[in-house]
Amino acid sequence: MSEEVMKHETGVSAHLEGDELTNHASNSKLRIFLIFLFFILSGYYLWVLYLIATPQVSLSYQTYYMDTRTLYWGRDKETFAIPESGMVNITEKSPLLTREGWRKKIVEGHRPLNSAGGLLFSSTPDKAERITISLSRDASELPRIDFYLNDVPLEPNYFRNKITLKFSMNQLNKENLNYLKIKPMESVNVQSVVFQ
Repeated sequence: MSEEVMKHETGVSAHLEGDELTNHASNSKLRIFLIFLFFILSGYYLWVLYLIATPQVSLSYQTYYMDTRTLYWGRDKETFAIPESGMVNITEKSPLLTREGWRKKIVEGHRPLNSAGGLLFSSTPDKAERITISLSRDASELPRIDFYLNDVPLEPNYFRNKITLKFSMNQLNKENLNYLKIKPMESVNVQSVVFQ
């Protein structure tokens, strides 16, 4: 009987060793799979972070949605170039208007500018060297208004309800958008901005 018991115990222990080997092999395969899955997910995560850091979107999309700089969305075919006529009608929904400062509501043919705001543009008509801004009332009645082109102050000349600013083409940035900043001390109503 003891011989039978020993054979039985030997068979059981051999069977247990076989199970342990099978468990060890499956644990090893699971471990390799989890490590492989970890590297795949890490690579995917790094790729997503790269796409977030370097988005491949249009300039209109970037300025309106991502940077929230423009008041109105520009269609894909539209650019930030000032029209050849040089006139930017402020009363229309122009993608050149900054979100900062401008009100969406038009008041008697003018757009109110409550605080510092302005225009974003990529280029001007050829040989343009001055900017004329039309206001709703005589500019001499208004408190001081500061003007900047790419953070460089511009000297204004007042004539009735128009303000003229001189600039040089050297002040324009050819790689990035240019920013004409209008900074009134109190709210002003602007009708148009003309680049001549």
